[in-house]
Amino acid sequence: MLHGGLVDRGVRLVTTPEQFEQTQLFGQFFPRIRDISLPAVTSTSLDPSEVRRQASAMSAPPYFLKDYVKSAKEIWPRGCVVPRPGTLKQFAQTIAELREYRADRFETGLVVRPLVRLRSLGLDPFGEECCEEYRMIFLCGKRVFSEPYGYYGGSFTDFARFDKLGECFSSPFFMADCAVTESGECFLLETGDGGCCGLPPGLDCRDFYRSLAERFG
Repeated sequence: MLHGGLVDRGVRLVTTPEQFEQTQLFGQFFPRIRDISLPAVTSTSLDPSEVRRQASAMSAPPYFLKDYVKSAKEIWPRGCVVPRPGTLKQFAQTIAELREYRADRFETGLVVRPLVRLRSLGLDPFGEECCEEYRMIFLCGKRVFSEPYGYYGGSFTDFARFDKLGECFSSPFFMADCAVTESGECFLLETGDGGCCGLPPGLDCRDFYRSLAERFG
């Protein structure tokens, strides 16, 4: 409705609704990144027994749960983690807490992934643990920025391995997050529409908006 209303008023948006969903909804972007990401199963069913069955076929617990767009990490581990041994009761409780937290923002269905520990970089200025994660920004099929997602950066520099993402999506403006595990492996976590994702704290917003102006102005 928003897109149609703006088009009727002569506004041309950078991305179409189809391109927005392509990078924003897990069920749409995961098949395109599966080979460079962590395993995952999706379920539009909220039945704990069905979700548990699919998760068990993927890997052993513990598991990380989210909806097709966001998690409930603000109340971690409630609503996010199904611990060992991964009982039906644990699944039911985690799903219920996720649904309650996300409320009317709950999107589409459930995503279940193995719970993997990320490399810790210490505490950020707010006293929260900072893990080694990075946010990449793609404009018109090219990776133009690769910055630490948190306040500190680690040692990972091989962002070129993710450049093929520019060819995987038709969206001209999207972001992608990757993370380094405790064992030193780097995986792509997810993508997101460029207009919905925040900028990494270390990225100068003047450089960012200058790049937008050069490509879309």
